[in-house]
This record gives sequence, structure tokens and C-alpha cells, in this order.
Amino acid sequence: MYLDAGALVIRSDRDSRGFVIPEDDLDEALTGGIGAVLLFDQTATVGFARLSQSGLAMNIVIDTQLHTIPMRSLTPVLTGHNRKAPLFVPVEDLEPDAGG
Repeated sequence: MYLDAGALVIRSDRDSRGFVIPEDDLDEALTGGIGAVLLFDQTATVGFARLSQSGLAMNIVIDTQLHTIPMRSLTPVLTGHNRKAPLFVPVEDLEPDAGG
């Protein structure tokens, strides 16, 4: 995840499409509302973002897949101290290893 002109760009190894949370939607999500997650070309809404109940993370649902980013990782990106932040998928949502 990284900022680009005020929007939060989401890139994932699990989905090659690329996504963006526009600046206004990011502000909405960070202040307790729900923000839209769009395809990178901004042609379609594919999910939403909002703070976790504890306020310690931002939860992002794309299609039906939950992603999360701890606020301790996101805040430095939003303030310009870090360029990128990691995006996590809950372990129960990961596919089992094909090797066994």
C-alpha cells in the first residue's frame, strides 16, 4: 500500500488487478465511516474500507476477501514518513500449501 496524489493504492500478490481508495473515501474510512475501494482504473467499485472496531487497523474487503493493515503501519505512510505499508490477509483465509 502506498499513497499516490492523496489516494491509497493497494497492490497484492493475491490479485493482480490493483485497487485504489480515493482521497475522500480514505478520509471517510479513517474517520469512522465506510470508504469505497475501486479498481485501479476507477471504473468499478469492488469493495470497501473502514476502521476495525478497536481502531487499531483498517479493514479492507475486496470482493469477499478481507485484508487488513495495522494503523501503526498505515499512519507513517499517511504522514509521509514511510513510502509503503504491508497488507495482511487473515491466516484462516489463506489457501493450504499445495505441498502438504
